[in-house]
Amino acid sequence: YEVREIETLEKGLSENPTAVFITNPSSMHVEVAIRAAKAGCHLFIEKPLGTRDEKIDELINLVDDKDLVALVAYQLRFHPGLQMIAGWLQDQRIGDLISAHIVNGEHLPNFHPYEDYRTSYASRNELGGGCILSQIHEFDYIYSLFGMVRRLFSLGGKLSNMEIDVEDTASILMECTSHGMRFPLSLNLNFVQSPTTRTCTIIGALGRIDWDLHNGSLELQTIKSTSIERYDYSKLDRNDLFLAELRHFLDCV
Repeated sequence: YEVREIETLEKGLSENPTAVFITNPSSMHVEVAIRAAKAGCHLFIEKPLGTRDEKIDELINLVDDKDLVALVAYQLRFHPGLQMIAGWLQDQRIGDLISAHIVNGEHLPNFHPYEDYRTSYASRNELGGGCILSQIHEFDYIYSLFGMVRRLFSLGGKLSNMEIDVEDTASILMECTSHGMRFPLSLNLNFVQSPTTRTCTIIGALGRIDWDLHNGSLELQTIKSTSIERYDYSKLDRNDLFLAELRHFLDCV
């Protein structure tokens, strides 16, 4: 692929790249993004955008002033299951929403078996770790389906005996809206659970939606029907989501 290794950010920016891909530890994203934006580069930023509010407004203003493309890498937006759910909710297939329950639980030492979990970015506060920021995809798809939440409450912390200095558990209750109706949504994120669980259940007045991301299944069942609409994504190549995301970014550039 004729990839050249460049030792410093300064040298890289001196090459006048069209775009910069920011994939360093989470706590460093905004600082590097600002320097790249000042150089006039479009930005592809690994999630999360940052770990503090500091300088995010500066980054947004730079992107706007220089008319740059900036994308935060939430590849689940390109999952056909999530897109299917968005269509069902838009069409109100399960009626007014009553509640939703979402879980993302995975044993932290199994995240990256090739490295010591105690030194990974996810386990270290100074690098922007913790289950809330490391498993932030759930927040993003909640916002994509229901918009920004009205209210949010959370309990959790470091509750396990793992050797980390970040929260390993967060139970979050949100007040969301859909078609003008308010409903509660509960979200559990944790670094403790085994086997891995990643599910989304949405309850409506006319039925329910069940999405199991880990096992690759999606179901819709309405109260008036005895049949269940089932979709199997177990053969979905996860890399296809990243490729679709990259194509979208390059199309925008």
